This record gives sequence, C-alpha cells and structure tokens, in this order.
Amino acid sequence: MRKNDNIMLRKIFLADFIDMLCELYDNGADYVDLIGSLSGRRDEIAIQVREEYLREDLTEDYLNKLI
Repeated sequence: MRKNDNIMLRKIFLADFIDMLCELYDNGADYVDLIGSLSGRRDEIAIQVREEYLREDLTEDYLNKLI
C-alpha cells in the first residue's frame, strides 16, 4: 500500500456541485464516480455516472403489485 492515496481538490464551488448531485439522484443515480483535475486558481471536479449506478425504474407492473 502506498503511503498516501489521497488527493485534495481545492475550492470546489458547493452550490453547483450540490445542485448537480441532487439532479443526478433525482434522475435515478444511486452512485457516482468523481474525477478531479488540479488547475491554477481553482481545481475542477467531474461527475461520472455509469449505467450500473442507476436505479431500475419502477415499472407499472411493479407499482400494481404494491397496491
């Protein structure tokens, strides 16, 4: 194991980051991968959602079984 596997991304704008995470969750994402890049004044973070991270949509048949 390496001594330090951490990476620090600095000065990530929270409002946009939180809004994007909420939108992804509302659209079915249960998990995300975060990709960071270090830059001059402010670091950047990208969000990737793989297909297997998405919830399966509730089908009409499934909803009828709940009733």
